[in-house]
Amino acid sequence: MSAPVDLYLQRAFALGSSASAQDLYNEWAAGYDKDLNSASYASPRRCVEAVLKALSSPSLISGSTGDSNNNSSKLNILDAGCGTGLVGECLARSPLGEISAIDGVDLSIGMLDVARGKGVYRDLETADLNVPRGIKRGDAEYDVVVCVGTLTKGHVGPAVFTEFVRLVKGGGEGLVVATVHGGVWEEMGYRAEVDRLEREGVVRADVEEFGIVENESSSGKMVVLRRL
Repeated sequence: MSAPVDLYLQRAFALGSSASAQDLYNEWAAGYDKDLNSASYASPRRCVEAVLKALSSPSLISGSTGDSNNNSSKLNILDAGCGTGLVGECLARSPLGEISAIDGVDLSIGMLDVARGKGVYRDLETADLNVPRGIKRGDAEYDVVVCVGTLTKGHVGPAVFTEFVRLVKGGGEGLVVATVHGGVWEEMGYRAEVDRLEREGVVRADVEEFGIVENESSSGKMVVLRRL
């Protein structure tokens, strides 16, 4: 990675409060896309690939279409921790079929301003993902919730998985697709939280290794949860 990205990431991984996170990402917003593209950041594209794979797989739940080409309903998608909209851009140009809307939430107003300029989101709002029910949206409002680059060192803890699951449809139809930094997967309790949700019959979970940047294959975990 380039020196500017390394410096920002060092600060990002050492964050200790929502206020410091807002300050950092507001400062970084203008150069964020350029910096991450220069670092060959692959997570947005790989997340969308995981969404496509999950939606094209036959569902094990009776009554779920599991078909991304089913035009009887359009997809409502929430991009949680959307930042500058890198994932939204990937979603908008993906072969997902018809998307009704992509909404985004993020802690940083500066990042949301950049995302707004891309013209791919319906609504963009501030939200603190570390606050219980911090996303002011209704239960089962979305078909898919995606979260990329936010479940990492110094950012959002594993309890947010419960919030993401709340926001998607049940009956095997709603999907949560999230990336988790491999270095905190065990240590910070993300694996334990996913295991708990599956053990209690809330979700069916699939977890695979993936590369956060190009030419990597195991620096992160791609978590796919199907709400039961």
